[in-house]
Amino acid sequence: MAVIYLIRHGQASFNHENYDQLSDLGMEQAKLLGDSLARQNVVPDAIYQGAMQRHHQTAHHSLGRYTSDIPVFTMSQWNEYDHREILAKYDERLATPQSTKALISSNPNPMALFQKLFVAAVGRWTSGEFDDDYKESWQDFTSRVQQAFLQVKESGHRRIVVYTSGGPISLICAQLLGLPLEQFMKINWTLVNGSITKIILNDRNGQPMLSSVNEHAIFSEIDSKKLITYT
Repeated sequence: MAVIYLIRHGQASFNHENYDQLSDLGMEQAKLLGDSLARQNVVPDAIYQGAMQRHHQTAHHSLGRYTSDIPVFTMSQWNEYDHREILAKYDERLATPQSTKALISSNPNPMALFQKLFVAAVGRWTSGEFDDDYKESWQDFTSRVQQAFLQVKESGHRRIVVYTSGGPISLICAQLLGLPLEQFMKINWTLVNGSITKIILNDRNGQPMLSSVNEHAIFSEIDSKKLITYT
């Protein structure tokens, strides 16, 4: 039986100009993630990672906790969708972290407003009605993630760890659960930074089966309020 572990990166630098880097808390999450993988005796025979800085940093800070000398493959197909472009195409006031903060800061519940705007922006993107507005359409995103998963699934490796983002993980979960792919955000919102989603490949037919989603017990054991984050 082959197993694929999909790892969401640690907390990135939300509200910073360069979102694509781990915060100090994200680095702490990555190290604890490594401890969790070691406790579960997860010794991969291959590592795959997206091409984003937060993927590489999460891999670096977690892998060093328990293993080495394992081949690492970087695949940009595991990258996240461009959330900044998706927001900007919906409302130009959401084009930068600074303008977004200015727009939502006066609201009594800024994060609730941001989530509402984000859901609406993603809805525009996934509708398929405005594909020419985006550098990467919804269909292009789903195609590349599905291709990445297929490539990993058919790699011949028996125990694989993939460092990626919430979008690709949510899309794959939606597909395996038989949900409309456009509903992937319902899963995406719940994924904790540094969480583990486990997929088992049936030896008889190679079909993937979702074993667990969003496992993050190690963060609850230490300090759930501090370590459980979603950005």
